[in-house]
Amino acid sequence: MSLADLRYHWGAAYIITQAGGTFRACRRDDGTALTADAALRLSAKIRADYLARPVPRGTHPDHLLAGGKLAALARDFAAWEIDRFCTRPPTWVAVTRRGTFTHVLAAHDLDDLRAKLGNATAENG
Repeated sequence: MSLADLRYHWGAAYIITQAGGTFRACRRDDGTALTADAALRLSAKIRADYLARPVPRGTHPDHLLAGGKLAALARDFAAWEIDRFCTRPPTWVAVTRRGTFTHVLAAHDLDDLRAKLGNATAENG
């Protein structure tokens, strides 16, 4: 099992990342984090968590693109991929790629992220 497998099967319900040897899954509804030292172990934890408390798909207000600040950011900065990184308090992350260059911005709220995206866009033309 790999990070890609975890994201394929559980990405709609969990934000799944890997840093070094640690795999992490954060519920998209309440941000509860699960960690493991291997993808297979994290998969087992996700299954148990989901069985105990299913994650409603596409209902977390931070991720609905139907309206609000997130929808406006997605529209205004379409070249950027924007998501909430699972930490408490939440941190918003925006990523864009230009050739071999990857630009990453982080902010504690969407207003701050909008300001940073505006500055980055102005700097890079």
